Amino acid sequence: MLLVGAKLFDGTGKPVVEDTAIEVVDGRIGRVGKRADFGRAPAGEILDVAGKFVLPGLINMHEHLIFKYATGSPVTWNARSAPELTIHAVSTAAITLAQGITLSRDMGTAHEVALYMRDAIAAGDVPGPRIIACNRAVRITGGHATLGLEADGADGWRRAARLQLKAGATSSR
Repeated sequence: MLLVGAKLFDGTGKPVVEDTAIEVVDGRIGRVGKRADFGRAPAGEILDVAGKFVLPGLINMHEHLIFKYATGSPVTWNARSAPELTIHAVSTAAITLAQGITLSRDMGTAHEVALYMRDAIAAGDVPGPRIIACNRAVRITGGHATLGLEADGADGWRRAARLQLKAGATSSR
């Protein structure tokens, strides 16, 4: 497939490139450049996207798939069942991707929903951005994240972090 006519914003500080061509091969971007540099259009589908902008995927570094777009208290949402929260997260992930967010870091979840979402999206079973899943948040005793694990002191925080990694939280390694 060849997308033609878009304005390309690459986020590097370079000026916007007008009248581009973007080659898509097997669902992935192959080549990008000025339409004139592509010569004759290859055989296949040509889609005119004149007047549209193309830009790199956006990143959301603080997300909660189970709470985004939810109404009411996080405490109330946290009390919902795993299936209810998962259904909400599936919808949220699809909307997030449609907004152009291609990577999202889920900073706290209940029932390990973010871990399941990460894996389902990676397997292609659910549409959504790539997920970095922290699993349950960690907080000091009486602290903010109501759905989190309580931990105090260096040993408590280490234990809580190790529990999250053991459960399958995304490691930075």
